[in-house]
Amino acid sequence: MRLKLRPGGLVIEDGAYGMIRWKQSVDRFPDFGMTFGNPDFERYAEGVRCPWNPNPGDREFIPALERAFSDGGVHLVAVADRLFRE
Repeated sequence: MRLKLRPGGLVIEDGAYGMIRWKQSVDRFPDFGMTFGNPDFERYAEGVRCPWNPNPGDREFIPALERAFSDGGVHLVAVADRLFRE
């Protein structure tokens, strides 16, 4: 926000280090120490002064992303990981 950049990004809320968990599973390591609570993304968005869109549902997901890109600047869209598991 401070540098007025226009990065694109998406926060996937999985309550874990999901990619590390997946890699450990592939390599047949036990699932240990990868689960934790997510940070308060709303407070994070407030802290960096960017718009916040909490967990859009299945029907609101694409419009939320389109809004973020069309409005410009940084937007925080947090999505439950279940949208990506199907």
